[in-house]
Amino acid sequence: MILYKQILRPLILYAAPIWGYCAKTHINKIQVFQSKILRIISNAPWFVRNEALHTDFRLPMVKSYIQNPSVNFFGQLNNAKSAKYFKLNDKPALRRLKRGRPHDALSQRQ
Repeated sequence: MILYKQILRPLILYAAPIWGYCAKTHINKIQVFQSKILRIISNAPWFVRNEALHTDFRLPMVKSYIQNPSVNFFGQLNNAKSAKYFKLNDKPALRRLKRGRPHDALSQRQ
């Protein structure tokens, strides 16, 4: 478990605040990888639920692990002195895509 937390997890979740709102399929692929690693570490049989593995190891799901730093990152942009100069706080133009932008994390959490 220590190897996973110190070596593998930082590799697969590098720069998570920035790509917090990538397509759901990409996040699901990372979630499947994490669940497989937890299953290998615990030597759990196939019928044990992934939620049970995550609660036993006290690890959050990948989506929540990605969204929390994303909200903190974009929340700190509001307090930056140069945010107005670079227009970092301006909401992006409306899009009709299902997938959001990283900046949308603030509006979904509040």
